[in-house]
Amino acid sequence: MNVLFLGISASIKGPRDGITYPFIVKEMKALLERGVTVYFLARHIDAHDEIDGVTYLSLDELVGRHRVVRALQLIRYFLLHLRPLLRLAVCDVNRTKSVIFAEIGIAQAIRQYDIDILHTHFLWPAGEAGVLSAGDCRIPVVATLRGAELINRPDIDYGAMTNPFNRVAAHVAFPRISHFTTPNQYLSEVLVKDYGVPPSRVTYLPNGVEKIDPPAGKRHSGEHLKLLAIGRVIKLKNHSLLVDAASLADDAEFEIVIIGEGRLRDQLQREIETRGQQKIRLHHEVSKSELYEMMTDADCIVHPSLSEGMPNVVLEAFALGRPCLASDIPVHRELIEEGANGWLFDPHNANELLEKIRQIIARRNELSGMEVRCREVAAGFTLSRKVDGYLGIYEQVLNFGAD
Repeated sequence: MNVLFLGISASIKGPRDGITYPFIVKEMKALLERGVTVYFLARHIDAHDEIDGVTYLSLDELVGRHRVVRALQLIRYFLLHLRPLLRLAVCDVNRTKSVIFAEIGIAQAIRQYDIDILHTHFLWPAGEAGVLSAGDCRIPVVATLRGAELINRPDIDYGAMTNPFNRVAAHVAFPRISHFTTPNQYLSEVLVKDYGVPPSRVTYLPNGVEKIDPPAGKRHSGEHLKLLAIGRVIKLKNHSLLVDAASLADDAEFEIVIIGEGRLRDQLQREIETRGQQKIRLHHEVSKSELYEMMTDADCIVHPSLSEGMPNVVLEAFALGRPCLASDIPVHRELIEEGANGWLFDPHNANELLEKIRQIIARRNELSGMEVRCREVAAGFTLSRKVDGYLGIYEQVLNFGAD
């Protein structure tokens, strides 16, 4: 079975496809181990460390670099798929051109390498690319959503659907996709209710975490409760709420360490300093091994995000036996049992967050008893489970095409 994976920038210019690679590299390796032949298509192959056994394809090389040839290919393809491409062009001509070039390159890859299944990840902006060529070549398309594709949250500058082009592209692409996988139940419901995708074409298939060998260290025994927040410092991650809660807490004995980089890091640092916060400090990104040591040393992981697909931070915390204090959003409600492996709070209410922290302080001597339940939950989210799901879907869509 030959499967072609698409990187995120298959239909745009720029090195953004590099950011998707860490998410799918483990999945490609696992599929290789199961006997699947994997191809990976991206615009910038040099953005990736290559995996032995995966064939890497450059979109630019497949399409060709001669301007006249490209122009003729573009016109021919536009006329061949006039109706859907015209809908896209009305929104954004330049992005439509990029989509067409991606479609041409993907079609070339499908034919040249005898591809059986096209597997697109993140769906946008690469998701609208490939569905037309896959149809022309009569092969199925599997789309793995990761979280942002169906979200429309202009208030926090987040989600593909904040862009009109992506909204139109979704309506072009979705009817042509053979099967979807979603990282949480909520997005499965959105696909069915808001986009009219039949439930039979949607599978809830959450992220999987590899088994983590706990570091040698133990939970810290310091005087104060230690909370650890991990993630990019952007509006979506809602770190300001942590500062707000700490500012209300003159009496509470806790400290919060925020690990991460991002465009709002300097702004968050100024906010912490301006408000004279001693309970919060920022820490730069660290290696995975160092991160696991810091997570093991913490009493609890705090995750105030406003939206998530399937947060690896929470799954990794559970795998290490650490409970999570998390925002009350759909995916966290799927993962957290109040008081058993964590707690939920309103992501817009600093007072409620502070009250939950005080509850944890009062129960601090009981936290070690939550480790077993945390690990039990993590055990249900494995990479092998996800790969098994992929293989089942591959078989299903290929058999449906054969029928």
